[in-house]
Amino acid sequence: IKDLWKLVGKQITKNTHKRFLCKMCLNSFNTENKLNDHKYYCGNNEATKINLPEPFNNILEFENYNHSLRIPFVIYFDFECTLQPIYTCKPSDTKSFNNCYQKHIPNNFCYYIKYSNGDYKPPVEYSGPNVAEEFLRCIYEEEEEIYNIYDKILPMQSLNVNQRNHYYKSDKCNICERFLTELPPRLEKKFKIINNTIEYYKNNNDTENIEKFKGLFEEETQNKNINMRKVCDHDHLTGKYRGAAHSICNLTYQNPKFIPIVCHNLSGYDAHLFIKEFGKDKNQIKLIPNNEEKYISFSKMIPHGKFINGQYKILTTELRFIDSLKFLPSSLDKLANNLKKYQFKELGKFIPKEHLDLVTRKLAYPYEYMDCEEKFNETCLPPIEKFYSSLTDKNVTIEEYKNSQKIWEVFNIKNLREFTSLYNLIDVLLLTDIMENFRDISLANYKLDPLYYYTTPGFAWNSMLRMTNIKLDLLTDVDQILMFESGIRGGLSQCSQRYSKANNKYMGDKFNKKEESKFLEYLDANNLYGWSMSKYLPTGDFKWVDNLDNFDIINISDKSPKGYILEVDLSYPKELHDLHSDFPLAPENSFDNEQLPKLLTTLYDKKNYIIHYETLKLYIKLGLKLEKIHRVLEFSQSPWLKVYIDFNTNLRSEAKNDFEKEYFKLMNNSVYGRTMMNFRNHVDIRLCSNGRQVDKLIAKPNFDKRTIFTENLAVIHMKKREINFKQPIYIGMCVLDLSKLMMYNFYYNVIKKKYGNNVRLL
Repeated sequence: IKDLWKLVGKQITKNTHKRFLCKMCLNSFNTENKLNDHKYYCGNNEATKINLPEPFNNILEFENYNHSLRIPFVIYFDFECTLQPIYTCKPSDTKSFNNCYQKHIPNNFCYYIKYSNGDYKPPVEYSGPNVAEEFLRCIYEEEEEIYNIYDKILPMQSLNVNQRNHYYKSDKCNICERFLTELPPRLEKKFKIINNTIEYYKNNNDTENIEKFKGLFEEETQNKNINMRKVCDHDHLTGKYRGAAHSICNLTYQNPKFIPIVCHNLSGYDAHLFIKEFGKDKNQIKLIPNNEEKYISFSKMIPHGKFINGQYKILTTELRFIDSLKFLPSSLDKLANNLKKYQFKELGKFIPKEHLDLVTRKLAYPYEYMDCEEKFNETCLPPIEKFYSSLTDKNVTIEEYKNSQKIWEVFNIKNLREFTSLYNLIDVLLLTDIMENFRDISLANYKLDPLYYYTTPGFAWNSMLRMTNIKLDLLTDVDQILMFESGIRGGLSQCSQRYSKANNKYMGDKFNKKEESKFLEYLDANNLYGWSMSKYLPTGDFKWVDNLDNFDIINISDKSPKGYILEVDLSYPKELHDLHSDFPLAPENSFDNEQLPKLLTTLYDKKNYIIHYETLKLYIKLGLKLEKIHRVLEFSQSPWLKVYIDFNTNLRSEAKNDFEKEYFKLMNNSVYGRTMMNFRNHVDIRLCSNGRQVDKLIAKPNFDKRTIFTENLAVIHMKKREINFKQPIYIGMCVLDLSKLMMYNFYYNVIKKKYGNNVRLL
């Protein structure tokens, strides 16, 4: 192939003019010079096709209004294991090694189904052989029952007088919260996409598609009144009236087609106990992997045959396994300490209220002592020294041991098998109460159920979109994406001075009057990223600035409706080297004789440095010289994120316990983390129980490697063929640069200004 464009050009555009194709990302350019400029940045990445949003459909906004509906059925579960010792030779101390010393064999499981409309079933417990196999068999049976409940949609109950009055007086949609006379969000976006598409094809003189989308616009206009019709929204499981809604909003406000199955530390532990059982049938397995061994979430698809309008169709229900640790990063006993006694609603149904204090604290269990089946028949607790854990190198306290003895006595436990079952039951019910309280807080504050999501960042991102009602432009220019990627530099962590010893009058006898007085101070910027996210941030309208000769960066206001990202050359004057030696400006990613880049602060000149205009203004005021401006990217900006940041900050100040303080802080920082999501680092790993599917994947050109788990289950690693850029990475880049603005400004314009040469950074 001598000319790649001749081969693929017609697949990309109908335009017959020659374009220049980048072989790394398969994006094309009008001129060879533009291609060469593009290669400077694109060449640093692996060869992968980059997919960009269409120019007529590049708006990111909140759409998941159905996530306000509380998921009716949630299954909470946990396993307990026998820790069978593995006896091996001692490895050599001269080399690093992994030593397997225990095999964890599940001996007990317990699960509890929480139903939002009342009690459903008592907890299910099992202790015996084939625990993992029996667990999945029970879950499949529960799925069948829940599917049948979801499938029978109850008609709405007759409205009473108050409900009828409420319906007639309602002028807002119960679901999208817009006035019923306004376009619903889903319909508004559809019309906007159609109009943008028509304009796009007009610019490309594509009359065929212009007529096609004009016809679609007329069709949607005719259906507009039907989709905006005022209807009654009701609960499909109880038949109860919920409120007035747009017809189109009501159609999407349905019970989910998945069942959340929640476990604490699923990714790190419990998943490994039963996931191999998925290989015993050929139903599809979905995976969101961190790596081959740890999964953020995984799902088993269960097919159901059904006749719809006389045609037989296969519908699927997703058994979605979720790790609660991804939302609540703490141990169960610490999380339980944050709940009031009245909040243990599910635990209180099965444990007498007078005994709740015994089971809502950290419970002692002899994990390593339980190393064989025979010990489950012992009729008393082992001595306290048998509760030692080699994993933590700790033993339980005397108070914790006495609490376990009292539980044994109060609940009339006969042997260690019953004690294990009770221990597991308490864990599951505690998890239920903790997660249900978490869902209550989330629905009350953010009007979203977190169990529609997999992690806190995903939940926080949607909560932010809903609260701010922002519409963000997704980048449709690959060079703009590469520019923002090059400008991403993480938080700085360094040791400027290796050693310093305090010596001052407040040290008592240790104060040496003969030496100069010296103080060591630890300072921390509270809510640093929250401050950065409260400033003016990009929203859209990205375009390159053509005339750079008259571009005056210094006189642009920090609160200007237009913001800028620049690619510049900066020089570091020698007269600043001593003054800035402990905290040089403009950190950059450098390799520093290592394979991986590190964020370094140096006194070198900076070439092709990507920077936010506010930070650049500070650097110039502090003495750096702006030698050249290569490119400038303009965008619209506003403090659109401030309302969400302030909301969580206020909730944090009103928090009643440590968990709520950390949680509301996490809800802020997770938004920043979500904008920093690096799609290039995502892995493509498939979990397959179907031999034919494995053969197809291995035959693909992007097959990488495979790992066989069992005879019927294998993990397939695939190389990335393409990357879909569907997140506004420009927000993360700007937040990082603005956070450096805060730290440099504080150090040089506050600390240095006050203390001069008498202060050093450690």
